[in-house]
Amino acid sequence: MKTFFQMKCPGWQGADGYIIYKVYHLGRLLQHGNEPILSPMLLPLGNPDKNYTDELTVKICDKHGSCSEEMLTVKVSRRIRNRTISLTFRE
Repeated sequence: MKTFFQMKCPGWQGADGYIIYKVYHLGRLLQHGNEPILSPMLLPLGNPDKNYTDELTVKICDKHGSCSEEMLTVKVSRRIRNRTISLTFRE
């Protein structure tokens, strides 16, 4: 059984229209793209010492390198079902 996570970042606009969306886990880039809805992704099992939670970092950047950053806490445990969870990050 698997849980897919999908990051959605509606409403963000760069001055010149270019935006890149990045998702990190423990400093490692998991996914990036220039569309505000990223493809569903599987995450590794969360930290058992923290009730199977971990943090994701979402960065939304313009072409000049100016970024907004947000930390999200997610729970990924062994008891999961086949489903997709959408995480929405708004401006």
